[in-house]
Amino acid sequence: MFVIQPMPTVPASRSPAGASAALSLFRVSLALMVMLEHLSASVPPQTGRLAVEAFFCISGFLITMVASGRYAGRPAAFLANRFLRIYPTYWACLAVGFAVVVLVPGSVAIHPSLVMPSTAADWIANLGVFGLTQQTMSRMLPAAWSLHTELWFYIVIGLVTAIRPRASLAMLAVSLAFSAYCAFWWGPVDFYGTPLGNADAFFIGSVVFQHRAQLAPRRPLLIAAIALAAFEGLAWGPYLPTQAVSEFLGAPVTGVLLLGLWNADLDTVLGRWKEACNTLGRLSYPLFLLHWPLGALVASAAGLAQGWALFALAGALSVAVAVVVLWCIEEPLVRLRAQIRSSRPDREFGESMQAISD
Repeated sequence: MFVIQPMPTVPASRSPAGASAALSLFRVSLALMVMLEHLSASVPPQTGRLAVEAFFCISGFLITMVASGRYAGRPAAFLANRFLRIYPTYWACLAVGFAVVVLVPGSVAIHPSLVMPSTAADWIANLGVFGLTQQTMSRMLPAAWSLHTELWFYIVIGLVTAIRPRASLAMLAVSLAFSAYCAFWWGPVDFYGTPLGNADAFFIGSVVFQHRAQLAPRRPLLIAAIALAAFEGLAWGPYLPTQAVSEFLGAPVTGVLLLGLWNADLDTVLGRWKEACNTLGRLSYPLFLLHWPLGALVASAAGLAQGWALFALAGALSVAVAVVVLWCIEEPLVRLRAQIRSSRPDREFGESMQAISD
């Protein structure tokens, strides 16, 4: 039986809708950073990796938000909605990846894993996500290895630590020390790309949500702006002092950004643009999944190598296909997922949060 911890309340004068919209904009910018590094091969190699670290931190924040809010004490409902949020879109994008691999055998020129699975293990990993790591020889959606990592923390955070702030702090301390050791020196696993190495990012986001009221800065918007500037500096600037160290710092900086955003009053700033921002944020998931196979398709059809032209053409195609996936796959599921969610009113976890957390 879950023991539900009392959650801090949000001041009546501030709505999370503006923070939701701002975070959605940040998420789509992260997807574009990943696409830019992969398809252009013309930006610093840590650019995309820091974006993935930020995605992991945001996931920890959002998993904790929904698991300790509308899904508290309802693990089956939480898992059902997570399944509907992840898998239908993933399988739709996987079908695109499969078609590209079949029709464009030269896709391996863009990414070596864009080949047909040759073993049962690879087929199971591609279809089920669990087991789909960077070491999987065939990945028809090469970026989907990160979902393997995310799903583990949906379970750990969503079912265990989201309602246990002390456990989250303990896990953060252990994972932060382990990731720092792997990033600054050498560890038994790679810092980047494994559930153990990236656990710190998820628990940073989780702890920030659980303690957002106690840690609230006096000038949250300024703190968010400074954190965003620091993140972009790490992503686009020189190594500090190595690539792994720069990537390791991405999650803590993202945590500070989340803390600032969630305590800022952004409703007035974003005004009528909030809904458009949230829609863009929802595109980040299919964009993240689709850009490699569609990049391979454009490269083959236009005879392009990785570069700015490939990024522009494949990026435009990725956006178009992502819109189709959003409206044809995700939108029809909105009503079903709404039925799974709690019907009880909850000011903090209202309809404005659905676009980024559910």
